[in-house]
Amino acid sequence: MKNKIIVTIISLAIFVGIDVAFSLTQGGEWWANIPAFFALLGGIGSLSIIIVATLLGRYWLSRDEDYYESGGSND
Repeated sequence: MKNKIIVTIISLAIFVGIDVAFSLTQGGEWWANIPAFFALLGGIGSLSIIIVATLLGRYWLSRDEDYYESGGSND
């Protein structure tokens, strides 16, 4: 898990560097003038989706091992 986080941070840093080096954005809005804004927005957005999906899977979707075996017997 720690290696995945390190690889993700290094990848994000590479894309931020590329975005700063080749600043080709042509927008009239104020956020288009911030260097590496869209790279950071994409990275933070994808990390938040991963974290939310993990939390949903862990606390809402997962069940105990004997979930279907426990409870009343209808036999």
